[in-house]
Amino acid sequence: MSRPPALPEAELSGEAPLPAKLEPLVDAARAYARAATSGDTNRAYAADWRDYLRWRARQGLEARPLADPE
Repeated sequence: MSRPPALPEAELSGEAPLPAKLEPLVDAARAYARAATSGDTNRAYAADWRDYLRWRARQGLEARPLADPE
């Protein structure tokens, strides 16, 4: 099963790491999100997200938007 759209790791580097006790909750939330939609839907969302980031770059905007959809 594919993963829901996410920013590449390089674009996440400016964020503070989560406390270790929250990691299992994040993993569980991601698992629920993956199970909530089909693989084809997740691939389409990921492609749309990449297109959006490329559009932002062409417009001279920050590569990383204010919110991560994950």
